[in-house]
This record gives sequence, C-alpha cells and structure tokens, in this order.
Amino acid sequence: MKKRIISVLTALALWLALCAGASAALTPAVSPTTLSAGEAVVVTLRISAKMTGVTALDYRVYYDPAVFELSGGVRGEASSLATLSSQRTDPSGGAYYSVSIVDPASSGVTVNAGALYTLTFTARTDIAETVSSAFRVMRHAYMDTGFAPSYTDDVIGGTTAVTVRKAPEGTVESASLTLAGEIGVNFYVALPDAVANDSGAYAVFTFKGAAGEPIPVKDAPTDTLNGVTRRIFTCYAAAKEMSEQITLRIYTGSGEQVMLKNSSGELLSGGAARYSVAKYVMSVTSPAGQALAGKLASFGARAMTYFDYTPVEPDAASASAITAVAEPNVTSAVLRPYKPTSSGSASGLTVKSISLTLETLAAINLSFAVSSGHTIGEYAFTLNGRDVTDQIYMSGSRYYLSIPDIPAKELDTVNTVTVTRGTEHLTITCSALSYAYNALKTAEENPARAPLCDLVRSLYAYNRQADEYFA
Repeated sequence: MKKRIISVLTALALWLALCAGASAALTPAVSPTTLSAGEAVVVTLRISAKMTGVTALDYRVYYDPAVFELSGGVRGEASSLATLSSQRTDPSGGAYYSVSIVDPASSGVTVNAGALYTLTFTARTDIAETVSSAFRVMRHAYMDTGFAPSYTDDVIGGTTAVTVRKAPEGTVESASLTLAGEIGVNFYVALPDAVANDSGAYAVFTFKGAAGEPIPVKDAPTDTLNGVTRRIFTCYAAAKEMSEQITLRIYTGSGEQVMLKNSSGELLSGGAARYSVAKYVMSVTSPAGQALAGKLASFGARAMTYFDYTPVEPDAASASAITAVAEPNVTSAVLRPYKPTSSGSASGLTVKSISLTLETLAAINLSFAVSSGHTIGEYAFTLNGRDVTDQIYMSGSRYYLSIPDIPAKELDTVNTVTVTRGTEHLTITCSALSYAYNALKTAEENPARAPLCDLVRSLYAYNRQADEYFA
C-alpha cells in the first residue's frame, strides 16, 4: 500500500512538473508578415507563464541574413538578466541571434510572464525581387538549479513566414545649390511613372535631426535632361547650417518607401539621399566654381562662429570643407561706396536703423519711428518704385520694412525706399553691404567685435566672387 501511495505521488509530481513546463511556453510574435525592402519587422519573444529556479535559458532566433539585418533589440519585462548575442552561425550554416539568461549565482532566478526580448530587423534594400523568408525561434538550452532540463516544452508557433516586396526605386541624378537669401540644396530625382503619377506620393527632408513637412511629389517642379523627367526637391539652409546633413526620403501614397539609387544605379544607404552644402563645396571641380565655393564656405564658417552654432546632425565626412578664410584687405574704406544715404524728409517719421538678418536668411531690415501725434497710416512706402505700404509691420514701438531673400550676387544691389507724406518725400538708398559698411565703420578697431567684422568681411568677399561667377 505504501509503495502504491509513493508511486501515485511520484506520478502526480511528474504531472505537475510537466504542466508547469507546458504553461511556461515561449510564443514568438512577428509583425508585420508582409513588408517592403527597407522596412522593419519586429520579432517579440513572450513567456506565457512564470518560470522559477532558472539558472540558464537560451532561445535562438533564426533568420536569413540575405533578406534581413538586425537594427535593434530591447529587453522586456520578463527578466532583467536577458541578453542578446551578436550574430552567430550554427554548424549547419544557419544564422541566428541568441536571447539568453544566465544566473551568475546558480541559485535559480524567476523569469516572469511577458516579453523576454524584442528584436527589430530591417529588410535589406538590395533584394532584387519579392522574396519569401521566415523567422524560426527555438529553445536551445534550459537548466534549473539541479542543472537539469525541467521545462521540456517546445516553442509554440516557432516558425513565421514573411514576405518582403521589392520596393519601388528612384534615381538621384544630381544635386545643386541655389544661392539665394537662404541656400537651396536641390535634389534632382527621376521617379517611375507609378510614383510620379501617385497623387498621394510625397517627399520628406530630415534636417537638423527633425523631419519636415511632407512635400507632394505632384507639386515638385520638374526639368528634363537627356529625355528623362526629373522632380526637383529643395531644402533650404542658412549660412551657419552649411555642415548640416540633409536627408531626402520619398514615399508612395500608401506609405511605402521609394528606394533611391545614385546615378550609377547603386542603392543609397537606407534608400535615402544625403547631401549638404559642405559636400557640394568639396565636389566642385571647375576653377571658377571652386573660387565661389571657397568664399561661400568661409562665409558659412564665419556665420557658425558669430552665431555660436553647433550642427545638430553634421555631415562628418564633409564638414572640414567649411573653413574660414581671412579677408584683411576688406575695410570700411573699401566698403564706403555702399554707405547708406538719406535725403528729404517726411514729418513725424525718422529712420532709426538699417540691419541685416543673417542667422536665417539674408534680408535687409529698415526700422522707422513715428513721433507722437502722427500715425503710420499717414505714410506711403515704395521699394524700387513698387508700393509696399501693406508690408510695413510693427515690432515693439517701431515699424519695419524688410527686403528679404537677397541672392548672393545681389548683396551689393542698391535698393531705393521712398516714404511719402503728402508732398513730402524721404528717400533712403541701401544694400545688404550697407550694413557691412556700418559694422566695420563702428567696430573694425574693436577686438571684442571681431566675429561680427569677420562675418561681414566674408559676406563682401562672397558677394564679389558671386558677381564674377554669375557675370
């Protein structure tokens, strides 16, 4: 009788152990199971019930490295001891990553129910055609405090099939700069008809580490070269931002990324095009172009110093191209021809200052004060003969007229502003270099103002070179 009871208890203990093991199965979840090249798929390893007395545990996540690359891994809440290995290969050549737990004290730890680890894979951008692949998860090892495999259950749903579609492709044929008040970095992209005619397709620039507003592909300007229609996408940078990386990505209306190639047909990293003003400076080969690029780069370097600007996402490979050049021969005497002038008067209104915006874009700003007993509505304003009265705005106690977005070759262009009150006329002439003259006239002997003086000297040198280049 005693033996029978012992036998029953032993069987019950074994049954309980098997039930405990079965209740602690690992269930992998793979999402999505259909994706495009360049997109991500997430593999989550989830423990269904608490496991106790664990001294060692190892799960393998098999994948096809010809289709996927691991792009990230995050430990879950099931155990703080879970670790992710580097990529490994088993004796049969299968590639895998190992998610494991090792109790350093060998006293047995608890693994809670929940996510053990989450692995993110990215579908390679160089797949030639749509492919079928799979993720396979298996338990490789388990040991309890007695160094025995108490939990013998298998992984539930260990193999998940995944389909990776070949993404649509586009070609970045070239890039250029537009030297306006801001510097426009232009990407010329040839797109397949399926994307070009997709009313929902859009482009996004990532600049200074942040994504900008979507740009509808259908609204992008075009040009044609050698019979190929190209969409032109432009991102604008200020002088101080010449070292910033600019990244262009294009998506279909359904959100699928268009994989961009270079003009040699090679897929760009992550299917995205990257460029910077600094890279353009390094790529110029013609003597005239190099001369202009050098002055542009010097202006950018001086702007970075003056505004104490540190790039958010620098183009490290090209940043050294943005180098300052000394311009000791540029003095207030040299810039005297650009001295602003004023003639006539308009009762109750005075010109208070002429300034230049350079932190964002090149713009001339004239400020006016209106005396007590007068209102701004008494005056009409013209800029080079064009009525701009409705462009006058107030900031603080002063009124302003801005002349924005001045191209490099027009920094020396003289503008005429006329203020009219009845029969009275006040006429001001100035250019962007008028500010440079004023700055040097008042500060060129002051060492504390050297960053400003160096900035306006480089602005003048940049303008002179642009005049020569665009002549």
